[in-house]
Amino acid sequence: MKIIKYYFALVMLCLLSACIDSRDDIYNELPDIEIANLESVPSEVLYNEVLYIDPTVKYGDSQDKEAFDFLWYKGVGSSLKLLSEEPVLEQKMDSLGTWNIYLKIIHKTTQLSSLATLSVKVNSQTERGWYVLKENAEGNTDLDFFKTAEDGKITPDAMADLIGRENALKGVPKGIMFTNNFRWKSPGSTSFTTYINTLIPFSEKEVGALRINDSKLMETTDNLFFEKSVDASYGFSGGIGAPQQALLLNNGNAHLMQAGMQAFLPAVFGDYALSPHFTLSNAYGSYILGFDELSESFIYVKLLSSSIFPFPQKQLENSRLSISSNNMKGRISFLENTDGSLNPQNTSYAQRAYAIFHENSRNDRSLLLGLDLAQIDAGQTTYGSAQFNPIMTADTLNYRVYPEIEKSEIFTLHKNYPILYFAYGNKIGSYSIEMIEQNRYKKEILAYPSEEKISYMHFIECMFDTNSFSYLVVATYTADGNYKIYRYKIAGNDVTQVGSPLTGRGKVKTIRYIAPSSSIMFYLYRYY
Repeated sequence: MKIIKYYFALVMLCLLSACIDSRDDIYNELPDIEIANLESVPSEVLYNEVLYIDPTVKYGDSQDKEAFDFLWYKGVGSSLKLLSEEPVLEQKMDSLGTWNIYLKIIHKTTQLSSLATLSVKVNSQTERGWYVLKENAEGNTDLDFFKTAEDGKITPDAMADLIGRENALKGVPKGIMFTNNFRWKSPGSTSFTTYINTLIPFSEKEVGALRINDSKLMETTDNLFFEKSVDASYGFSGGIGAPQQALLLNNGNAHLMQAGMQAFLPAVFGDYALSPHFTLSNAYGSYILGFDELSESFIYVKLLSSSIFPFPQKQLENSRLSISSNNMKGRISFLENTDGSLNPQNTSYAQRAYAIFHENSRNDRSLLLGLDLAQIDAGQTTYGSAQFNPIMTADTLNYRVYPEIEKSEIFTLHKNYPILYFAYGNKIGSYSIEMIEQNRYKKEILAYPSEEKISYMHFIECMFDTNSFSYLVVATYTADGNYKIYRYKIAGNDVTQVGSPLTGRGKVKTIRYIAPSSSIMFYLYRYY
């Protein structure tokens, strides 16, 4: 902290009569005002924290604060804003960035003054950590936050209900998206602010835009659509936040928001009804891969697309099977990406996805379809870029052989290896897609106390922060309204819990780890 002192001395002139005693003029030098005890003021504080400054003042041999006036200012542009006239400053640091604080002390009798300045940086409390989208006790949607330090240490006490009970999104939670370039014009402002790090949580009935730096709910439902609903009826079921655009599913229709926009565009035109399951590749300009429940076909969405596109029937020459991605006569219940190539002629492109497909004519099995994500990458001009049918492999999940998979409603993929995890009740099992039959299936790799039921599971890989990690993250809930969040490291068959569970109130729907890093946008695909 820099402390710069400027002394302003008002010299008191004492003139003795030279006519009487013939002495020269005499000037008495006044002592300086010394300001101390500022070195202990922190150079950085957290947003909304109260800054406490109690300076020590010395004037000659006196340290009586009653002899002085105190003026505390904050520098705002080229002007000063008065903060306090008390000897001790107690200031709520309610805006982010660097505060230049000025203290002017004036001696009441002599009007001698002294000035001290100091700089304090105000950091966000909520820019790094775990955001938990949850259902609260009223059946509505809110967010909890677990603050995390740069070294990975987590504050165990959650900042609960960031949206707040009064503003909680109506209805049960459905999902959450992130963008680093939301555009917003604050009330009373004449211009927009861009590149706002923003979370977009949505419930079945409402959607919000939450500024990450200070947890401010900037806008909600109607104001987040360029074309408002005529009857104000919304039915949100899914969404995906790609680096250059977000897609929000409203009553089966896709609404897109390009990076740098302040609202979602009118629904993409067409006769379709999209499934809530989406994924994308690691390409910055990746198309969005989804499934149309009306045509029963896999589809893709381009950047600011005016329509929903099906894939062609054309098959890659080295495809291991021939299953059309169109008119499939069924539905999907899961879709997610992982590393690795399914095309032997394009092994350098290590991105694929798997979908669980349910045939209309069969209830004794499902199909685990492997999809080539080069087909949603415009840069893959030889073997991809939507030139071919994306389906490359299919595993038959016979429920007589894999009864636990039939019971499961929550699935996730390991992000480095083709391993499918499935959750049923209070247990988790795994299915290794590329292993030989007798070793691929483990019906139980984790189990929780009987009173805990699993509500969320995802393999979260963070490569965009100083604290990098790869965890299988699991959330459970109990009948009395409490949740626990577990983190695990997985190495082969070894599953090791990391730290103590994070706890809170409600039922977890999904989780996002956010950090103040410009590279976070390149890793959004890992959540899908």
